[in-house]
Parts: sequence; C-alpha cells; structure tokens
Amino acid sequence: MFLENPLVETIRNGIKDIGSRLLDLICPPVCPFCNTLKPDNEPVCPECAVKLATPAGEYCRRCGGRRYKIFRETMDCERCRTTKFFFDRAIVLGEYEKEIRKL
Repeated sequence: MFLENPLVETIRNGIKDIGSRLLDLICPPVCPFCNTLKPDNEPVCPECAVKLATPAGEYCRRCGGRRYKIFRETMDCERCRTTKFFFDRAIVLGEYEKEIRKL
C-alpha cells in the first residue's frame, strides 16, 4: 500500500490551484445570464441568484401549477382533479420565464 507523503500532497494541490487560475485567465467564470464575473463554485452571480429565487405563492403540490384555483384542504388544483398525470408530484423551482427560461 502506498502511503501519501504530505509534501507530495502539497505539491499536487499547488499544481491544481495554478491550473485552475490559468483556466480562469483563459476562460473566466462568468454568470450565464449577465456575463459578469461570478464567485468560484457558484453557478450564477449573487444578483441573478436573487432573480432566480422561487417566487412566493401557493403552488399545487401535485402538478406545480399556480395559475389554477388551489383547494386548501388537499393543496391540489382544479386541473389535477380533472387531468390524469403520469407522475405523482412536481417540485417547483420557479416560473418558466425570464432568467429560468434563458437557462
């Protein structure tokens, strides 16, 4: 079994860091929506992250719809009561418009 040498690990991490910085010079990390520089390890810049936040409001727990009347006792909508879906539940990440539509 090969035991890792702390010096070898430090050198390996240093090379990875240099490679990452060189890649950032060639292809900088930019937000896909506004083309501004974004923080490392983040998919979008902070301003666009706020725009992408799930809007407040009631969504149907089954289809994810918001534009239909939602019945409070079951939290499903009138569309779900009349339509057969081939899934059990939808998770709402946001409305399919503006930034999410671009994405």
